[in-house]
Amino acid sequence: MTSLIIWDEAPMNNRCCFDALDRSLNDVLTNGNDLPNDKSFGGKLIFLGGDFRQILHVILGGTNEDIIHASLYSSVLWSKFKVLTLIEHMRPSSNGLSNDQKKEVVIFANWILTIGDGTQQDALFPDDYDASMIKIPQDLLLEARSNPILAIVSAVYPSIRDINIDPCYFRERAIVTPRNATVSEINDFILNMLSGMKQIYLSTDTVCKTSSDGDNADILYPVEFINQLEFN
Repeated sequence: MTSLIIWDEAPMNNRCCFDALDRSLNDVLTNGNDLPNDKSFGGKLIFLGGDFRQILHVILGGTNEDIIHASLYSSVLWSKFKVLTLIEHMRPSSNGLSNDQKKEVVIFANWILTIGDGTQQDALFPDDYDASMIKIPQDLLLEARSNPILAIVSAVYPSIRDINIDPCYFRERAIVTPRNATVSEINDFILNMLSGMKQIYLSTDTVCKTSSDGDNADILYPVEFINQLEFN
């Protein structure tokens, strides 16, 4: 019954995923007969979204050649797709932006595109010929000074000490970091800046008793141990 399948962030997936979908749809859409379906994806329309400038599929310990070999571009199915390119930048047309803000958005977008295309080459030093080195514009950097956490919190949450702050203020901004330990450090720093009582809610303090070791779960996994777990 499906007429269209949309697959977003396609370049981040291994080409084997698309090969598997192709074979599976061909098997399903043979309608019970023995005649092979020679159409890609069984004749179903597949719409892929994504940008090859972004992160490709990660091959653990692999080389650049291994990553390219595992990408959708290396699949035999890639020649079956028709490539459509988005050419209109929508953000400058957003309501509420001044002319200066629109110019900044366009300049930043063009800079990002040159990095993705590999045409942005910044020599950090006179004798540096590594074209892969990119120099971040000064207006995008924060002066860390002696306390880098204070610097980024002050930049992202400049009105955080206001007791009458609107809850939407926190919903519209965030600090992103790849490590759980850093998340906890930043959270503790911000909570110490806020007034009022702090309440900690623990997400999980019990183990599912459906496993074979359910009777010994309380002994094997005490509450103190479970509360110390920090998952990705």
